[in-house]
Amino acid sequence: MIASQGAATVRALLRDGRARGASDLIMRAGLAAYYKIDGSNTESVAVPGGEDMLAFVREHAAADSRMGLFEGKRAIGFAAQHLDFGRVRVQAAIDLDGLSLTFRFIPRAIPQLASLGLPQAVVKLGWAKGGLILITGPVGSGKSTLQAAFVQDILVPRGLDVITAEDPPEYLFRHERVRQYGVGTELASFFEACLHELRCNAGAFILGEVRDHATAAAMLLAAETGALVIATLHTSRTVDAADRLLAFFPAHERDLARTQLSHTLVAVIGPRLVKKKGGGRRAAVELLPATPGVKLAIREANTKALEDIMDAPGESGAFALEQNLAALVHDESGIAAEDALEAANDRQRLERLLERRQTRRETQEVFG
Repeated sequence: MIASQGAATVRALLRDGRARGASDLIMRAGLAAYYKIDGSNTESVAVPGGEDMLAFVREHAAADSRMGLFEGKRAIGFAAQHLDFGRVRVQAAIDLDGLSLTFRFIPRAIPQLASLGLPQAVVKLGWAKGGLILITGPVGSGKSTLQAAFVQDILVPRGLDVITAEDPPEYLFRHERVRQYGVGTELASFFEACLHELRCNAGAFILGEVRDHATAAAMLLAAETGALVIATLHTSRTVDAADRLLAFFPAHERDLARTQLSHTLVAVIGPRLVKKKGGGRRAAVELLPATPGVKLAIREANTKALEDIMDAPGESGAFALEQNLAALVHDESGIAAEDALEAANDRQRLERLLERRQTRRETQEVFG
């Protein structure tokens, strides 16, 4: 691809952001651009012009076969790649002030599962023979990275044929067993991607996001056929994932969907990225395995029962995000208490856990 001079300012900011270790670059035409580093916004770095920004979109959205979509809409997502700045995911939109661009920097290499510092109970889920694994969390919580690490470190070494469908694809796999599709380019929708997986009978299916009824229904069907489906969903708590997914279904289909979900669910994982002392971030996680009690609660639409299981994990193997955060703070994993509290779903619960652990530690120091 021949780079245009008009996009030079944007490329320079992307080069700088990559060098700084930024996760995001946010810019709006005529206003100051800034980075997001370790979850915090930086001071302004430049004022890009609208013509430069539009030149970048034209150059890279055309390469991603999406420029035609942008000409008919006011928002579009695509991937851009260049030797200068690596690979980024781009969200372009036209708002009241004009064109805005949000970039997400994709790491140059897929992180290894071992480097993420996840509990073994989470890592072992990649060896499930089939069924549905849901990865939940807000934007930027590490969902796509966890999916990619599962593919690279477990699914491919297992010898499974893997199909991925994302909008747009983030990490690129150069392996004969992995077929990647962009939703909106190679395939029209996530629903079509699910149908494609069913026809191909792949061993594993990585679904970028569940957005609608058709996708949710086809995804459950794929999991029922024996494939291992790993999909993402936007919820903050793992216990809300079932309700969030089932809300896509009309009332007359919901009971059947509940039964399908209870039969196919393997686990719900809720990753979160937490700032480390001295810079960088590491993963904390919440886990809700699909035990018989969890499956029963899903069939009975009993979210309170799921919360009770999470509050008293015991033999279920479930643990809340706050429990993992408390362990990371006290195990000297480089996480400060204030940053853990910022990442928690339930701040008061984490405060109680931290206080309890501190009391136990002080007692051990006194009495041995």
